Amino acid sequence: HQVAVANEFYGGRLPGPVAATASAMEFTPTDGGLQATFTVTGMEAGREWLYRTYRGGVLDPALSTEPTPWPYATPEDRVTIALSSEGLQPGVPVRLEVFIDGYLVGAGEYLP
Repeated sequence: HQVAVANEFYGGRLPGPVAATASAMEFTPTDGGLQATFTVTGMEAGREWLYRTYRGGVLDPALSTEPTPWPYATPEDRVTIALSSEGLQPGVPVRLEVFIDGYLVGAGEYLP
């Protein structure tokens, strides 16, 4: 999906390599849906991030974001993304992908 993100948001050209990485994602069911928690390390000021959510292999734009400036003040942060339960179905996998400046730095999958 990195190529699709590069084409959609960066005109097919990524802004240069990133040092940031994301740890393995931990998924936790909640009353309102699903939470994904992970740690991003090596983040540099001025970078943009976005995440994409897929259900059953299909992009869910309502549970995905466009590029936004990194909102945290330190190069290492624990991040939690809350996903709505609307549309979650037993047996249909949920995949979350995290991108920094268009580069895929972390992904995880959960099977409700």
